[in-house]
Amino acid sequence: MQGSTAGPVLRAILVGAVAFTLFSATGCATDGDVGATFDPLSTFPATAFWVWDDPQNKLPDDDRLDRAALDRRIKSAVAAAFAARGYAESSPSKVHYLLSYEVGIHTWTSQTEARAFGTLSVLMTEAVSGRKVWLGFVRMQIDRSLTPAQREERLRKNIARMLENFPPAQPK
Repeated sequence: MQGSTAGPVLRAILVGAVAFTLFSATGCATDGDVGATFDPLSTFPATAFWVWDDPQNKLPDDDRLDRAALDRRIKSAVAAAFAARGYAESSPSKVHYLLSYEVGIHTWTSQTEARAFGTLSVLMTEAVSGRKVWLGFVRMQIDRSLTPAQREERLRKNIARMLENFPPAQPK
């Protein structure tokens, strides 16, 4: 029975993420457009342990990026935000969830301007069942004038916004 509900729920999560991206493409707040969705059939405990599912992490294959530094920055910001909500990074032996991320870079051009946007999606998967249970996403305009410290702060701020309502409230 689990398999029969996982497909439609995952499709709903992915459709929500795609719709968010399409509808938000017309404008972007300076701080970033942020959202999250989750499997309403899943129960999220007050505290839990997780590990990175590194083979699932995706960064753009772009020589302009310091991929190792970006990976460290994302992992650090995500770990801090989840820890603030009772979800701690742990060893694989006592893990409840696997976390992965995907980064994309998208450019839009018109006759008068060009803009580049970065997207970050964070996916939470149940370790035992393999079900995708939570997806958070942010889209920000890329600002090359920011210092590395400002970029780090902006990333942390937007990941914290992504996790504002985490763990999701469950109906009783």
